[in-house]
Amino acid sequence: MSGAPVPNLDPATDRLDRLREAALAAGDLDVVNRWDTWLWLDGPAEPEGRVSGPQRELARAMNAAVLRNRRPELVVTSETDAWARLPEVHVRATVICGDRDVPFIRDRCAELAQRLPHGRHRVVAGAAHAPHMEQPEVVAQLIAEALSGR
Repeated sequence: MSGAPVPNLDPATDRLDRLREAALAAGDLDVVNRWDTWLWLDGPAEPEGRVSGPQRELARAMNAAVLRNRRPELVVTSETDAWARLPEVHVRATVICGDRDVPFIRDRCAELAQRLPHGRHRVVAGAAHAPHMEQPEVVAQLIAEALSGR
């Protein structure tokens, strides 16, 4: 999010980030996809392959499409300090994250919910960055609760 503090990476995330960057520099998108899937689906401090089966296949296929079609020259950065303007957002918002996600993202999610006037923070136990893929029933329940105002 534009304006958000620059994160400090924990050792596990930093390791995978460096491996990913090296594979990207080498042009090996299959290896980039491997590191991305470990980081975002399994969680950086978890063993590679923690999430398997159809979820892993889908995550790898979706990420492969993103990697094949990426256009760095089209990335636009915002001049708006969105982080500072969060208190101006007056809609209800539920921020969901997994307890196995990247540590700075877990912290950022909690802070994001605090900065939003009507924000709520919910953590999905046993999930990383894609709790909707790992535990869709739990995420669906959290969405239903948010929509009902509970």
